Amino acid sequence: MQPTPTNTTSGPSTPDTTGDAAARIYAFTDAIVREALSVRALVDTLKGAKKFIEQAAREYAERFLFELIQNAYDAQPSASRGRVLVVFDATEGEFGCVYVANTGRPFTDANFRAICEIAQSSKRPGEGIGNKGVGFKSVLQVAAWPEIYSRGSQGVGFDGYCFRFADPAAMRNLTSSDEEAYDLGDRISPYGLPIYIAPADHPTRLSGIADGGYVSVIRLPLRTARAGDITRKQIADAVSSQAPLLLFLDRLAELRIEVIEPFEELVVHELVREEAPSGIEVDGIRSCEVHLGDAGRCLLLTKTVPHEAFIEAIEASITATLVDESWRDWDGDAEVAIALRIDEVDEADSRLYCFLPMDHRVRGPFAGHLNAPFAVTLARDGLVPSAPLNEYLFDVAADIVAASWTALREHAEGRRLVPGLAVWNEAQIARLGAAFQRQGRDLATAEFLPVLGPKRWSSLAAANVWRQPMHTLTPEAIGETNLAADGQASILEPPLGNFRLDAIEAMSKAVTRRSMIPEASRVAIWAEAVAKRLAVTAQRRPDSFDPLAWIGLYDDLAAVFERDDVSSLRGRELLIDDNLRIHRTWGGPTEDQAPAIFFPMREIAEGDDLSRDVTIPKTLGRHLAYVHSEIAWKSVNPKTKRMENRPGREFLERTNLVQMPRTQALLARLAAVLPHTRDKQVHADALRLVFNLTAKRQYTQAPPVSALHILLPTCSGDWLPAGETLFSASWTDTLGSVVEKLIGEAAGASTDVEVLRGRLLVSPVEFTFRIESLPSWVAFLRRVGVRDGLPPIDVTPSIGDQQGQWWTWGLATAVKLPPADHARWDPALRASAARPNFPYTHYRIVGRVQRLPGSGDYQNLPPAARETYGRLLVFGLGSWDQDVLSVRIARPRAPNHADPVSLPSPAAEFLRQVEWLPVTRPGAPTAEDFARPTTAWHYRDTDNEARPTFMPLVVTALRRQIESSPIASERLRSLGLNTWNERSDAVLRLRALALAHQTYDVPDSLVANLRKAYERTWTLVTRGVGPGPVGSLRREDHVLVTQRGRLGAHALASALVPYVLVDEDRLVAAVLDTIEVPVLPVDPSDGRVVAATIEKWTALKLRTVGGTDVRVFVDGVPVEDHDGETLVCPGREWLVDLVALTLEFKASAFNRQTDARIRSATGLLRAIKLHAGDDISIELQGQPVALPAHLRRVFAVSGPGNPAVAYEGEVSVLNWDILSLLAPKIGELIGAVETANALETVVTSLARRLGSASLTTPSDADYSAVFEESTDRVAEVRRAQRTGVTGLAFALRPIVAALLGEDVLLDLLRATAEEPDPDAIVAYLSGFSDRLPSSASPEHLVNRALEGTPIAAMRDELQIGFAEFNRVLIALGGEYAPIQNPQGLVTAMASHLARQRDLIIDRLRVRAAPLFDAGILPVHYAAMVSELGAAILRRTTPPDEWRTQLDPDLEWLNEWDQPPEADMARRVDVWLATLPTDTPVDTSDLPALLDTRAANARRVNAFIECAVARLPLWSIKRGGVLPPPWVTTNETDELLRQIASAGILDFRPLDEEAIVTWLRRLGQWSQELPNSLELATLGLTPDDLAAQAEELARARWERAQERRSVSLDGRPVSLEPDRIDELVEAIRTGISPDLLSTSDRPVSLREIEERRKRKRLKDGDADRPPKVRVPKRLTSEQTELIGFMGELVAYEWLSKRYGSACLWRSHYRRHVINDGDIGIDDLGFDIEVLRERRGPLMFEVKATTTDDMAFDLSEREIAVAQANAGHDRYRILFVGRVNDSENRWVSVLPNPLSTQGRGRYRIVGRGIRYEFALNDIAANVR
Repeated sequence: MQPTPTNTTSGPSTPDTTGDAAARIYAFTDAIVREALSVRALVDTLKGAKKFIEQAAREYAERFLFELIQNAYDAQPSASRGRVLVVFDATEGEFGCVYVANTGRPFTDANFRAICEIAQSSKRPGEGIGNKGVGFKSVLQVAAWPEIYSRGSQGVGFDGYCFRFADPAAMRNLTSSDEEAYDLGDRISPYGLPIYIAPADHPTRLSGIADGGYVSVIRLPLRTARAGDITRKQIADAVSSQAPLLLFLDRLAELRIEVIEPFEELVVHELVREEAPSGIEVDGIRSCEVHLGDAGRCLLLTKTVPHEAFIEAIEASITATLVDESWRDWDGDAEVAIALRIDEVDEADSRLYCFLPMDHRVRGPFAGHLNAPFAVTLARDGLVPSAPLNEYLFDVAADIVAASWTALREHAEGRRLVPGLAVWNEAQIARLGAAFQRQGRDLATAEFLPVLGPKRWSSLAAANVWRQPMHTLTPEAIGETNLAADGQASILEPPLGNFRLDAIEAMSKAVTRRSMIPEASRVAIWAEAVAKRLAVTAQRRPDSFDPLAWIGLYDDLAAVFERDDVSSLRGRELLIDDNLRIHRTWGGPTEDQAPAIFFPMREIAEGDDLSRDVTIPKTLGRHLAYVHSEIAWKSVNPKTKRMENRPGREFLERTNLVQMPRTQALLARLAAVLPHTRDKQVHADALRLVFNLTAKRQYTQAPPVSALHILLPTCSGDWLPAGETLFSASWTDTLGSVVEKLIGEAAGASTDVEVLRGRLLVSPVEFTFRIESLPSWVAFLRRVGVRDGLPPIDVTPSIGDQQGQWWTWGLATAVKLPPADHARWDPALRASAARPNFPYTHYRIVGRVQRLPGSGDYQNLPPAARETYGRLLVFGLGSWDQDVLSVRIARPRAPNHADPVSLPSPAAEFLRQVEWLPVTRPGAPTAEDFARPTTAWHYRDTDNEARPTFMPLVVTALRRQIESSPIASERLRSLGLNTWNERSDAVLRLRALALAHQTYDVPDSLVANLRKAYERTWTLVTRGVGPGPVGSLRREDHVLVTQRGRLGAHALASALVPYVLVDEDRLVAAVLDTIEVPVLPVDPSDGRVVAATIEKWTALKLRTVGGTDVRVFVDGVPVEDHDGETLVCPGREWLVDLVALTLEFKASAFNRQTDARIRSATGLLRAIKLHAGDDISIELQGQPVALPAHLRRVFAVSGPGNPAVAYEGEVSVLNWDILSLLAPKIGELIGAVETANALETVVTSLARRLGSASLTTPSDADYSAVFEESTDRVAEVRRAQRTGVTGLAFALRPIVAALLGEDVLLDLLRATAEEPDPDAIVAYLSGFSDRLPSSASPEHLVNRALEGTPIAAMRDELQIGFAEFNRVLIALGGEYAPIQNPQGLVTAMASHLARQRDLIIDRLRVRAAPLFDAGILPVHYAAMVSELGAAILRRTTPPDEWRTQLDPDLEWLNEWDQPPEADMARRVDVWLATLPTDTPVDTSDLPALLDTRAANARRVNAFIECAVARLPLWSIKRGGVLPPPWVTTNETDELLRQIASAGILDFRPLDEEAIVTWLRRLGQWSQELPNSLELATLGLTPDDLAAQAEELARARWERAQERRSVSLDGRPVSLEPDRIDELVEAIRTGISPDLLSTSDRPVSLREIEERRKRKRLKDGDADRPPKVRVPKRLTSEQTELIGFMGELVAYEWLSKRYGSACLWRSHYRRHVINDGDIGIDDLGFDIEVLRERRGPLMFEVKATTTDDMAFDLSEREIAVAQANAGHDRYRILFVGRVNDSENRWVSVLPNPLSTQGRGRYRIVGRGIRYEFALNDIAANVR
């Protein structure tokens, strides 16, 4: 219970005056106070009421503004159009103030009490929005002391209820003591104690509000800053269009909200509401449109709730204690209203209203707003849970939907409104379904969902959601197909939006238990329908074909089926070809009948095994097709900015819905088609297509082209399967001509051969299409199955399984063969070593039985035909299957035909038994014969041995064929053919050679070859490569021997045992050749092994003989005991030089002598002794040998450590003739047999040149003439002999002479006359240690000399005076020459001049200044400054060119190593004195040289720049006067050099006048030119200069463009980013087929000599070299562009050959290949080709725009080339004329650092630039 105030009025009356209002307020408050203080029983009740108010204030705090607007609405009379004003003034008071005013009824007594009391209201349920009197308390949370102003009944201002609530001060005034005030405040809320507000205390703002017609105002002075924030938020919520505030407030027409913020303009929000007819009629439902201004338009559907049912729901709620009992007082009709947003919004809100919108978290069941008199919480922010009243109201809402959705479909916006109305959330779907049932409808099948297509509406059970982002397979496109008309494609309209579609999907799952997202099979049907519609449209109007729509369709399918099974897409008509026909995808049930369709050929992946641009012939159009060529399968990836395959392209290929046009796939299709047709044109077109697919690349996949069943035209007129046809003569590079030749030669002799005529192919010109590349077609037809040469005849019998033993005796009778073949084959089968392992187990044929055409009547063939037949057989052996030579049988029940047996075939036995192989006739190599393979010999042309024409050799043509065919070679060996240089055939060769000598009349010219062949055969036996010899010699065999040089056959069993030479001793060999004994011709190094081998084979022991078995006697004394004379002795020391020079210059190119080899030879030379006598005799193995009279009695005896030459004559008489006789033997002894004859020739030449019989020492000039080498080169070789022991004495003599004197030197000369002994010299010099420098011990001197230290270096070490040492050298003479350092002198002089340069020039300036000041050009001064500069730069001037005082003095050469400064200064003084001068003047004012030069250079440069800019303009305006040439050509650098070199800059500062004067003196400034460049003087303006500057800038820009571009086929191109794609396309388009067909083998380069320096030639010299064209210097941008163009051409060229194995590695790849790899530039190569076995190929690409054959290699490229020099992996790919598509050429060059490249390049220029030259063949190919 609560206190009962004095009843101020009996009804809801309004005060008449302010006094009346004041009295009623005072009376009410006084009654409350008295009862609160006096009635003790009310204390607890009042305290509870206080707490209730505080709780209500907290709960309503976030909705206070809405509650006040609600109260304002309730104050409006029914059917009125009231207004509400809200003012928020943030500047009023401390935290701002809020005013809420309305135009409704003024406050009545009931209203007053409702506000002041708790849970009371002046309104009955149904009269207004609120009915509990609590909502107003919500303001207490934001305003501590709210104020209320209302009009009275008189309606003058605010003269009615105007009051606030008691604050503490007011409570003190209401009570008699502080204690009472405290008790009052404790017991009752101050908001229950109204305090009157007198008019004088009204805020001034109220008058304006009153003027606006408002009758009640609530003023809220905000209590905190947070209260202001709450106010702002609620204002924002109020004006939001998501839940329009006025939507269901039908008594309000306007809500105005004004916001006043500090320092900001007034913000006004006007919310309006106006109703209009909707045109929708539904029984029992009232509809209208509500216009809410900026909040949009809504459709309202309102239903009056049946009163009885409504009251029942209230009662049920009251019974459940869920609503207050005051609900029983409900007055009037209750209504449920639904609002749907009419105008289009992104996402309609769904909010529950109880007249005002509830909290945003309280959502409605559909996409609209629902208003009803719900049972709500105290704060009106939610529903009372489970209240029957609320459940009933929701049922009514569902009834509204079920009754009105059909009518709503006819609304203009019905396609949006109906789903918004009928799609409910899952929690309320059952309620909606019941409502539909009440209307007699099924919710699942009710068609309230808008779909695309003519059907327009569908249901939850039939509609689909399709909202994936699509390009072509869009809902609209599907809706336009026939499927949409018959309901197979009911797709919800996309404008419904994702939120609405989600709701529909959820509802569908709840109602129908199905997903509205279509399954894959349905999407496949839709896609097919869309594709058909696109195709039909294109067929009707071909110009309407849209490639983007088709690639979009495939991209869409890729997105839809990304993770789904694509089986539903297989066999669907989704693909279109160039003829606009629709095709099925791969994999359908009718795939074999439907045409196979492929991606276009241009879309083939790089590196695949195809050519490009292969079209499908019309005759094959029923079987093959390409997807339309205009469909762009690639696009720019927005992330990588590169061209990449589109998703649709990847999807179709990955899923194999479309196959790549790979050869395998295309041929598989043809293999399925061609066997079923004999249409000639079909087969012809198929043949051409298969050629285009396979000719350019190797094809090894299944099906092979030979299995395509292609028919080919033959000369008989029939079209036969390719495997049954033969090449005819018209097909070059085939055996066709040989086959036709055989047919002609065998005419009438062989039926088999005659039959071949009808199987010959027609000529290429008779084909139905043009055959361009005949070699390519020949290779292709071979792969197709056309036979080249003799085709074996298949005679395989039709027999069943037979026992194993039957096959060797019964098979021949089962095979139909000509008698001759049968006669050969049957015995061979019976004698075959190969037999079945199980004689009683069944075997069957698993191969074929074949014979050779013509083998049965071979004996009837004439010789010419036999020769031709033999050639064809050899070719056939290289190409036939193994089944031709063997018959394979195996056990049928064994796994994989185990236990196979290979029996000889009829063909093999013909080849083995018949003399069919064309061979040469021994001794008559031009005559031919025939032999079995077992009696013939094959000789390899590559063997390093003379051709054995004395043997029956396979004829040359066949020999080469055998070598080129490993298969033919191996098969012929298996048939018994012997190979000449095969070690395994060596024993046969020994016998054959002996037999040949006995059998054939070997011409004398061939005997030497026969002997060498025999010797070589024994070498094969003993140390040949490969398997050892087969077989062995027998005692009854003959061997070849020599007797006195004559070759003959000798029986091994003969009593005369042959000799065998066992070492290289030439004396023994010579002796054996002079006596009558048989000598086995073998290599002496093989002698012992040969003897042992023969003994092993035959038990016969041959007689071996070596150097120790021969002794030489001189006058009866053994040479080793005879006193001889040393060959190299004093006076003959020059022989060492002679031998060294001979070895250096006369050795062959393949036997160059090293320094060590020469020193070894000269050492042996010094050891040779000469033994002369009257009689020279020989003993062999202790027996005297009678020497022939013709034999020269000169023998070289090479005893260990004791080499000697024995000869008839006198030792004391050694002259040039005798030395010439001895020279060959000397050569043998020093180990230089190969130069022995050369030594004899040299001696003879020297004797002839010197013209004296006696020996004299030759000079360097003599050696130079004989050896045809320069004297410098001769001296160099001779000096090399001065190192080591040989040069010891030469190095020590001048050192000893300089240190110890001439007397010691003479003793040393005597001590070293013969071979010097280092130890002896050390011992000798030790006696003079006290006279040697401390740093020069004898050991040190000898060691330095032995090391070959130059005598000049030893002089430096020992600090012997330069001039003193030169005097010793001059005194020694002979081979000694003074040490001179001309280069050091020149360098020292240049360095002195450089150090003194500025001082020297200053001295010159002093002498020249008078002339300069007199205005005379200082010509001599300038010349001497120039001369000084040139002298400073000199470093290598030879002494014969020292001509001026600035060069060294010639006398310094022998005096100084480095000249003294004083001597050089004296020469400069003399030179300075040569400058002429006038009378000297005072030059103390001459400014510093460097400063003067720099300042004058700046002034002159500025003047010249100004002149270049201004004089052309002046000349144009002036007319008739041309500017200087250096202005018009802009060659100012040369002018600056001329001014500087004239010395003009060196003396005085130059002003403009002086510059003009000196330019006139130089002839560079004519008299007509102005004397000043001032603009005024020239008559120019700044605008003139600006225009010129603009023109110059344009010209510079054009030059810059020219510097970065290169001409490509006549138009400029560059590497600018936005033009890269255009450049790439232009280069690719210009690559011709001829270029792509260029061989990838490294070309042959001719040997190129290094350029030698030429002597300066005078004018008119005949041998002057031609001028070399200097290529234009390229900019770095142009060089980079040419490099890129070259690499792109190279990449395309290599990709054509190697496919995907070709990898572009360099940085340029980023412009072309968009795979994220930007490449690397420091690999040393540009393109790599991967190979499986031999390692990768590395190509460094070089390009040029000309035909110049030269290129540069970087340091890294050289390193990689060097690392790969040992194998053929690194190559140069050179692209010439890279910018000229018509004349572009490509060559693969060998690695310059490899063996193949050495001598084929020449380094030119200053860098590492290689020049090469193609040989004639390679050049012609290019």
